[in-house]
Amino acid sequence: MKKNFIVMLLLTALIVVACKTKEKEVEIEVIQESPLEMMQTSSNNFKKYWDAGAVDELTNEFTDDAIRVIGISQAPYIGKQEIKLSFQNELGEGNDLEGSHIEVTTAVVRKVSPNVLIGAGTWNILNSNNISLDNGKWGNVYEIKDGKIKFLMESAYSSKVVVKDSSSAPEIIKLNNYLGAGEENFEKIQESIVRYVAYYNAKDFDALSNEFTTDGIRTVSSSDSVAIGSAAIKSSLKNETLNQLEATIVGYRDLGNSIVIAHGQWNETDPSGAVLAFGQWGNIFKIEDGQAKLLMESAGEFWSK
Repeated sequence: MKKNFIVMLLLTALIVVACKTKEKEVEIEVIQESPLEMMQTSSNNFKKYWDAGAVDELTNEFTDDAIRVIGISQAPYIGKQEIKLSFQNELGEGNDLEGSHIEVTTAVVRKVSPNVLIGAGTWNILNSNNISLDNGKWGNVYEIKDGKIKFLMESAYSSKVVVKDSSSAPEIIKLNNYLGAGEENFEKIQESIVRYVAYYNAKDFDALSNEFTTDGIRTVSSSDSVAIGSAAIKSSLKNETLNQLEATIVGYRDLGNSIVIAHGQWNETDPSGAVLAFGQWGNIFKIEDGQAKLLMESAGEFWSK
């Protein structure tokens, strides 16, 4: 009897230890932020660091090989060293935006692959008296890693009306075209650009709007708002001018999962061939049924300070 009682005690002790061990092995699920929450965190960080003039911290919001395509430059900034210099030139001592603060709004956020997020919205830079110094739109691409996002490509442009004065117009700095090095999807991006230009110049806005995915995004300096979806994009494209468009590819990067980013230059001429406007673009594409479709177009006119 005594022996049986001891055995029972030992079994009870083993069960208690086993239960405690099992409890220790239970992992608490970490709920990842939603795409909108990730975007809000990123925007809040960008604002905080911009307002503080914290150039290093702003730069660290970008991946090591990120691209920054903005309207006050004729060439993209590529990699953290160039991106850091771009912020120093904007926010550093004695520069136009020193001591400014920024407001950022988000119109749309979308996860387009397991590791890629896109978004678009508006920005407004103000001085200490809350007077707007500049404002515009953005359409950015982000890398998702460890539940957070960093800029893969910032594409942002001013909405300022550029005065068309040929006597003081800046000269276009022509950048080298990206020629491709055997990339599987590069030719599809080239073909997309060729079609876009041809449809724009023919004023075939039905065909042009079909160059976007059905839920595509268009955020450009010439439009009043961010256009989302086929109908809004078609409306934003329509114009009655005879102006002709040219566009070239300056950089290209395949992100996998049929997602590609590219950036380049564009210019628009009147029927006589005179340049009316020019600038940069930074777009993201999806390869569908052997063709490149625009997930988001982000482009704007260059203006010099």
